[in-house]
Amino acid sequence: QVPALGERLKVGGTTRLEPHAEGCARRIEGEVTVEVRFVGGRIEGFIAEDVKKSYDRTARAMAELMAGRKAR
Repeated sequence: QVPALGERLKVGGTTRLEPHAEGCARRIEGEVTVEVRFVGGRIEGFIAEDVKKSYDRTARAMAELMAGRKAR
């Protein structure tokens, strides 16, 4: 929870691993709801994009870690 938004911010979702040709793929489905008149939708977009970037960075880091382990 973000203290400034209190109950007006709701974030939730699920993460699944699915078979993929190269091993597995992570599928993330979620929802961001910000109940702030006029700007809530824009805030939702910023939060969703930031979460996506964070997961993308994590995926790249994990791929590098796994590649390093395979090289040993």
